[in-house]
Amino acid sequence: MAVDNKFLIRKIKGLAKAYVMFSRVTRHPFAVCDEETFDDQLWLFSTEESVKDTAQKFLEKGYPIYGVTFEKDRLGIFFAEAHALGFNQVVFMDGDRKSCVGLVEIIPEPDFSKLPVERRPVLNPALQLSSLYFMQELSRQIPAEEKTNLQELEEELAANLSKSRLMIPVVGKKLFKPGDKLEKGSFDLTFVKDKEGVMFLPVFSDVLEFNLFNDKKQFQGVVMTIDQLRPLVQGKCEGMIVNPRSMALKLTPKMIDGILKRFFEF
Repeated sequence: MAVDNKFLIRKIKGLAKAYVMFSRVTRHPFAVCDEETFDDQLWLFSTEESVKDTAQKFLEKGYPIYGVTFEKDRLGIFFAEAHALGFNQVVFMDGDRKSCVGLVEIIPEPDFSKLPVERRPVLNPALQLSSLYFMQELSRQIPAEEKTNLQELEEELAANLSKSRLMIPVVGKKLFKPGDKLEKGSFDLTFVKDKEGVMFLPVFSDVLEFNLFNDKKQFQGVVMTIDQLRPLVQGKCEGMIVNPRSMALKLTPKMIDGILKRFFEF
């Protein structure tokens, strides 16, 4: 029987402040897969005390967690961006009372299906979600032998990387339009260095992650697939770093070649 969540949704939208569990590793909402329904959940709280209590339980399981405060005027943007991260359900903790509601019931998912592929914004919710789960488990502070599902999570992440449209920042010598082919000499690549001074090619899973990096609007975003990006990793560049402003997932040339070998035919 369908559940009427209108009262619950009004209460969520009416919160003056809300609190969300975030992962210190991904810098995104902490992702929880429901063991019974397999819904991909983010957890929302009405009080700061409640988010601290729940975060402590996850900390005891080895997950680096913290609470983030959202004012009312930021909640709508937060829920819209949660679609891009692959979440489909919100767990709302109002004190000790736990409720679940579909994310689409709070805010509809944008539909870009009528746009030509080359004009659709780059969004990869499946890739983002699989990245969240993988990085959360990889960084979990427990013995390595207890991370029994890490290989499965890595396989899902690799599969999503292989079929995603990705973005890289370039300094173009002209304004590129969607669908334009990059000609040699028409752009300069941008690289970043980690804390050890190792150089990586920054790669972005979606336009939201790209905009975090391009906050000063000095770059153009170019869309490519991982097999097209592989030749750019050469010389002093020692790999790709996916979403450097959030989860900063590093891929060495060996890892990239492994993905290409598994999911591409040459």
